[in-house]
Amino acid sequence: MIQLCAFADEADKCFDGQVSALKENNISLLEMRKIDGNNAAFIHIEKAKEYKEKLDSHGISVWSLGSPICKVRQGFDRAEYAKKVEHACKVANALGAKNMRVFSFYPQFFRFNKEKVVEDLRYFNSIAESYGIRFCCENDTGLFNATAERCAWLMQQLPELGYIYDPANFRVSGQNFEDTKQFLPKADYFHLKDAVGKKVVPAGFGEGHIADIVNSLERDAVFTIEPHLTFFRGSKQYNAVFGNQFDLKSARGRFDCAVAAAKKVLTDCGYTENGTCFIKGEK
Repeated sequence: MIQLCAFADEADKCFDGQVSALKENNISLLEMRKIDGNNAAFIHIEKAKEYKEKLDSHGISVWSLGSPICKVRQGFDRAEYAKKVEHACKVANALGAKNMRVFSFYPQFFRFNKEKVVEDLRYFNSIAESYGIRFCCENDTGLFNATAERCAWLMQQLPELGYIYDPANFRVSGQNFEDTKQFLPKADYFHLKDAVGKKVVPAGFGEGHIADIVNSLERDAVFTIEPHLTFFRGSKQYNAVFGNQFDLKSARGRFDCAVAAAKKVLTDCGYTENGTCFIKGEK
């Protein structure tokens, strides 16, 4: 079984618009990143509880808090930053999220201190564990685990850490699928976007081997749709596959197009939409 999740802030900045985008696309999981113009990881706890109550009434659950934690340059004050980590964990608890998307630091003076990457991630992960939150580290361009080599090393050093596999980020970072597919069995969940070179495109329209990723699964999985689409010359080619039904000049149109592309990949791989889930081989 595969469940789709989404960064609904790419459909609309406001709460009501995000709920509408999820419901109209039959998605019941949210990776909350920004909401009503605020970074979700740093909102007030009472506000987080309010959002959870509203989401519950719509049958939507926060799968992961899409935080920017550890997306900072090395050399920061760890004691001060730990306060941000702790607050983000409290927000995740208030939202009912069991996962938190995190990163692996930018280098200081163009060089990584790899031992410090491990030391700091281990320390912040211990804080998250004390709140019952699973730290899930995303491979992202420019950060420590952007490359297959460093990602593999980090996984060896921190087997207790969770991981998110983002195929588009690996492609934008110049990584080949043959070198990164080793991480598929270790991923807690996946970010679903694709890329051609450094240009992000809908799932299945790029070089991220999305169908191969789906077909490799031997377990239930969650895929968070992260459109990251822009309206550019040539972008109409993928809209044409869907009968040119999406207004790619609008955020909501790009979001809906990204969802349609994700669902097409799943159905092409033999999955059938059943409620808010996709079941393999079910007719």
